[in-house]
Amino acid sequence: MYPIYSLEGNVHAGKTTIMNNVKCENIIRIVENRKPLFNIYTYSQISYIYQEVLRKKGVRDLSKSIILDRSFISIIIFNSFAKKILSSSFIKLVFLLAKMNYILIPDVLSLVIVPYKLTKERHIEGKKNKNTDDDLIEYSYFVYYILFFKSIIEPTEKIFKNFQHIITGNFEFKSLEKKCLLSKKAPQTIFSKICIDGLPATGKTFVLNNYFKDTIFCIDEEQNYEKYTLKNAKNQLNLISKRIQTFSQDCDMVMDTSFLTAICYLFYSKSPKVPAYKKLEWLKSIYATINPFCYITKIIYMETAITNMENYKLLDTSKKRLHFIDNVMMKPEMDNFFNQLNRELVDTLKIEDPILFVDVSKYREKNFNMLVESILYESKAVLVVDVIFALYNLVKGGKL
Repeated sequence: MYPIYSLEGNVHAGKTTIMNNVKCENIIRIVENRKPLFNIYTYSQISYIYQEVLRKKGVRDLSKSIILDRSFISIIIFNSFAKKILSSSFIKLVFLLAKMNYILIPDVLSLVIVPYKLTKERHIEGKKNKNTDDDLIEYSYFVYYILFFKSIIEPTEKIFKNFQHIITGNFEFKSLEKKCLLSKKAPQTIFSKICIDGLPATGKTFVLNNYFKDTIFCIDEEQNYEKYTLKNAKNQLNLISKRIQTFSQDCDMVMDTSFLTAICYLFYSKSPKVPAYKKLEWLKSIYATINPFCYITKIIYMETAITNMENYKLLDTSKKRLHFIDNVMMKPEMDNFFNQLNRELVDTLKIEDPILFVDVSKYREKNFNMLVESILYESKAVLVVDVIFALYNLVKGGKL
């Protein structure tokens, strides 16, 4: 029997377009299931499951490969996210039908990922034609859907084009079954992944050492920044990609001076000013290298008055801070960078306080402990691809 391929992805990711562009005569294309007539949870899930059975019955020619526009996995993901009274029963039913060979089980998955902002814009534009449920456009579900695939797909190929990642890999049915039915853990665990950003001598390392060091895995500031030019910023871009990739680890972590501060330095530490086209070029280059499963849960931007920064510099003799004066001159640009990013993420993702602005000089120890504790329990993930795409749009709009 020929292999079964499935194109997976959130709504409006471009799956149908990709499937239609596959030029091969020896292949059967099976379109996405139709939306049920009534938008009632129980009715709709029964309808989707029944349509999966009909899909299998409709395949009569086994001498050709099959390509699916989504598979039964979407039903599993939706029900594991919804957590309604009948959700676990529907999941068990789907696995039972799959084991009894009543449902098509893909051998290879291709996960299509685009930024959430593009998905949202396409949803608004095509709502009349596709009639997609608004629930499927909520950012929490968008992220849940993508991260679900992290443990069930073994990437063998990655393609990037026009802000669209396509991750292809072999699918193991048993891995999915173990994830959903046999494991005592929740189908998806969101780890705390915290960025501590800001200019030198704003209290980043102090906060890391005194409030996080004994709690979670800490990543110190990267000291290996190398010189770069507008024509060759390869070293800096590689460093940024490396910092982002660190967030792909499955553990709680906090990073002193994340990829965001590094991007800010890339934009503003040169004279004359970096032109917008170059910033866009760099951001697209960074986006192309990102592991789409990387996410963060909170950004802490350390800000304080310049006089405080100068005092903190004198108190901390462990660091040379050779470029301290040059970096302090960037304060207006860096403040704007994080303020604009915060507004863009709030407006686009509809989430509260993605960036926390902290002046360590204004906090008492007890209050700061409470603040850190609340951050550690933050479970709302923001995909790094969406953060980079937000910066891309801000540059494009002339705000950075």
